[in-house]
Amino acid sequence: MLNCFIESKIKDRYLNIFVKNTGQLREKAANERRGIGIVNARERLRLLYGEKAGLEVENMNEKMVCATIKIPLR
Repeated sequence: MLNCFIESKIKDRYLNIFVKNTGQLREKAANERRGIGIVNARERLRLLYGEKAGLEVENMNEKMVCATIKIPLR
């Protein structure tokens, strides 16, 4: 079963949006290419909100992945 959780917090003058779901990031093989979706999303955030904006994706544990969007408040 797929579960998805969305949470937001304001901390240190940043809006942090957390999107968590079940699953795991795959390890990239040495000769494997990655898609451009995350790269494009990071670039779009930086264009809209400046260099301090960002997007990170990481495994939380063996069952959950979290994407964190960080947007500076003006």
